[in-house]
Amino acid sequence: MKKLILYTLIFISPFIVIVIGLETLLIRLPNAYMVKADFLKTNSSKTQILILGSSHGITGINPDSFTKNAFNTANYAQTLDIDSKILDRYQDKLDSLEYVIIPLSYHLLWTNIEDHPQRWRRKYYNIYYGIDIEQNPLKRLLFLDETMRTNFQIIQNYYYKKEDPIPNLTPKGFVILKPAKSVDEVEEVSEKVISAHTASDLDWRYFENIEYLKQIIEIGKKKKAKTIFVTIPAHASFVKLLNQKQLNMLYSTANELADNKDVFYYDCLNDFNKDTGNKNYELFFDSDHLSYLGAEVFSHKLDSIIKVLDKKD
Repeated sequence: MKKLILYTLIFISPFIVIVIGLETLLIRLPNAYMVKADFLKTNSSKTQILILGSSHGITGINPDSFTKNAFNTANYAQTLDIDSKILDRYQDKLDSLEYVIIPLSYHLLWTNIEDHPQRWRRKYYNIYYGIDIEQNPLKRLLFLDETMRTNFQIIQNYYYKKEDPIPNLTPKGFVILKPAKSVDEVEEVSEKVISAHTASDLDWRYFENIEYLKQIIEIGKKKKAKTIFVTIPAHASFVKLLNQKQLNMLYSTANELADNKDVFYYDCLNDFNKDTGNKNYELFFDSDHLSYLGAEVFSHKLDSIIKVLDKKD
């Protein structure tokens, strides 16, 4: 029996060494989570505007368009529970914080990363932020995301070919998306996206997400920072398909939370639909995500809003 165990260990030891090496190389490979966590560890004290949120935030709000020092911590499939945990983790280092910006998307109050098709992203918060999101130790392993062949290709591309694995990510956490080439390109995904983002039960996750919003507000108040909720512009083809009951519930919730003293809400959903010029589609990447052109316009508007709020103090 002892010999069998010994032979088994000898047999599998090369595989274990390969897996450990592979996992180590993958963890050290730059990604959006690493960049953002590293920035917060070293630059939190200088950050005046902190942007939270999901894909709409990471692609729709450009920190470089703000007069104040801003940083974007949003990420794909990032939900309010994670936003709250990120803000809580770094609150003691955010010495200069003046504003927290949270995009209130159509689906946000009825979702959690546990329900998301991209829930595999949970482990990145464990690895890079030190926030305990993924409870299963095996699911925290990066090499299990891809086939071994793909993993080796990823490693080769970065370590040997010196290719940038995150070419569209700016140093301040914004993802650059190219403009759509036509109206058809914008509209073609509208129905599919609406279907995925419309809640079948408006009580599902709603009350727990309200608590996360309140936690964010309270941390903001503790830091003497204002909280700005904002609904980011979407294309008309997306807006016309929205479930009005869900949308109105989002609006009423946001307006109830806003006191216009410490907490503010701005509905910009139709901002880019007021101008129906032929090039309107260039402001979008798809029907509910802005291109870098749209993000620049929208971010400048947010900057103007902040300047107005500053004057009121």
